[in-house]
Amino acid sequence: MENTLYILTTIISAFITWLIVPKIRDIGLRFNLIDVPDSRKQHNNPKVRLGGIAIFLGFIISYLVLLGLGNNYLSYPLSDKRIEIMLLGATLFFILGLTDDLFNLSPIKRLILQFSIAVFIVSKGIIFNSLDFSIFNKVFPILTINKIIGFPLTVFWIVSITNALNWIDGLDGLAAGVSIISALGFFIISLINNNLYCCFLSCILIGSCLGFLKYNRYPSIILMGDGGSYFLGFVISFLGIFVSYTPVNEYNSTLLISTILLISVFLGDMIFVISKRIRSAKSPFFPDRNHLHHRLLNNGFKHKNSVKIIYLFNILFSLISIIIYSGTPRNFLFILFLQIIITSSLIYKSFSKKNLLAKNSKLQ
Repeated sequence: MENTLYILTTIISAFITWLIVPKIRDIGLRFNLIDVPDSRKQHNNPKVRLGGIAIFLGFIISYLVLLGLGNNYLSYPLSDKRIEIMLLGATLFFILGLTDDLFNLSPIKRLILQFSIAVFIVSKGIIFNSLDFSIFNKVFPILTINKIIGFPLTVFWIVSITNALNWIDGLDGLAAGVSIISALGFFIISLINNNLYCCFLSCILIGSCLGFLKYNRYPSIILMGDGGSYFLGFVISFLGIFVSYTPVNEYNSTLLISTILLISVFLGDMIFVISKRIRSAKSPFFPDRNHLHHRLLNNGFKHKNSVKIIYLFNILFSLISIIIYSGTPRNFLFILFLQIIITSSLIYKSFSKKNLLAKNSKLQ
């Protein structure tokens, strides 16, 4: 019955979000709540930037529907205290993002508010208490950490993942797509671990993004805005913390390596951009075109192909994450690493070829 509910949950969430998006777009157009293009943005025409409302409502309504079904058909209810805290945090981050969409908050003010929300949520019990470094039959141990370390670590984790997803939201369908891929990875690992909480939350997240992606894929007619990306980023950060949690064993051990691999595409992009800005003696908040999607576009890749390339990397790293957690033989993992190397080499060669052609055309 639970397997059927996983599929039903995804469909319900996708359908509800799909129904809401046009209504939100109409409201945005009516009140002129649009995102105006500039030198860093890829869309040429103004678009409504309130799609995050549809993602948020689709997620919350689907959860409430599932909550009713769960009391009758699941082996345990989904009204766990930590889920309620997660929904509170996701709502607060959504409100912050929506406020930024409407009133354009300064980077410093946004960061202060993000840390404030994260501190509040962690103080309610959403916290790392151990980190699982074990891979390949428990080669590395589980590291237990106390609250003095776990508290700031969890706060930093939440803020970092939330911003990482927000920063990669630069092309049509990109943020929604990578969220689907990462959430699918969390779902599979949670399924292996028999974690119904994360399984159903992942399904709701996948469905909400699928329903929104119908309108957000290239060429999009609506953007998710900071409200949507903050909401998705926080939910994904929560899944990373509690992917191994079960009500039977409340001592949660965070699957650090598997989790980081699932989010490595957008997390790595943020780390690269911040590092480059600091090396250039610029503020980490200084806007530029050094994100992965910008670099793909600058090197001649089309909009849709750039998104597909980033999807591909996310899928490959997600597969490696699942393989590590499931204990699949090393030779299969080696093949996947080899695929990543080959893919990276092909993309690099394409970069070089396109740059060479561009230089030759200028010389002519």
